[in-house]
Amino acid sequence: GLVLSVHAHAAAQRTFVSTGGVDNPACSLVAPCRTFAGAIAATNAGGEVVVVDSGGYGPVTIAQSVTIVAPAGVHAAVSIPGGGQGITTSPGTYDVTLRGLTLIGTGSAYGIRAQHDGSLTVERVSIEGAATGIAVTPPTGATVVLRDVALRKGTDGIYVTRVTGTFTRVSADRFSSWAIYVSNGSTVAIDRATVSNATGNGYGAIGGSASGGAVTRLSVTESTISNVSAGIASADFGGTVLVEATGNAIIGAASAGLSAQGANATLIASRNSVTRSNVGLQAGSGGTLITFNDNSVVRNTLETSGVMTSAGYR
Repeated sequence: GLVLSVHAHAAAQRTFVSTGGVDNPACSLVAPCRTFAGAIAATNAGGEVVVVDSGGYGPVTIAQSVTIVAPAGVHAAVSIPGGGQGITTSPGTYDVTLRGLTLIGTGSAYGIRAQHDGSLTVERVSIEGAATGIAVTPPTGATVVLRDVALRKGTDGIYVTRVTGTFTRVSADRFSSWAIYVSNGSTVAIDRATVSNATGNGYGAIGGSASGGAVTRLSVTESTISNVSAGIASADFGGTVLVEATGNAIIGAASAGLSAQGANATLIASRNSVTRSNVGLQAGSGGTLITFNDNSVVRNTLETSGVMTSAGYR
């Protein structure tokens, strides 16, 4: 007799998207998909989606390990819907890499909203016009690497909780609240960041904790922070906060350049320059600010406020 065999189309390790594509089960180089969502549906867990040419590829929700990559010279855009989000990850444990993308919104809620445990790597990504540029809120914990990321125009640039992270060459411009906010037991190292023009309640980089048992750790090195409310702050919001600021330039902070606020907040300052701020170094509400005498704190309205702990040279 005749035996018929029907095989479902297998997902691929590498899929492709193109402006001339149509979402299909293969998403191959010769038959690419049109959207990131269509391509991910055709991609193995742990596989990658490659952008072929410049264009918009739509918002997407991710629920598996995947890499989305646009090569240098290709403008791969995501238009973030009003009140919505550009790239979202669902709860679960997996690894996501986003490389070479541009996300643009007007009145959008999130550029990237990561809700998964595992890891998130974001490289060469630009986000503009989202209320929160990048929010990482894993249920248990995640590893986050941000490298060469530019954020513009919103309320919060980066908000992370329960993460271990390294942020390298991140820029954040024109945010009305926190440019970079690290909270709830996170440990984050920020290196060579540029933060500017945070208006109203805007902070440059802040370490804070909103849960009693959590210890939040933040280091900020070789970064430039200008025209913000507070440059680098350690703020006790209900947990222990340890911040180390080394080799940074802080210019024109409306409240304080370096600040420790609250009984469980400590900030250690070394080799920083603080100028043209309302207060250069500030310790308030029982906060501890340990200052080495290699800091340059000059031409501020008030150079220090509160009790400083001097540590001499390292």
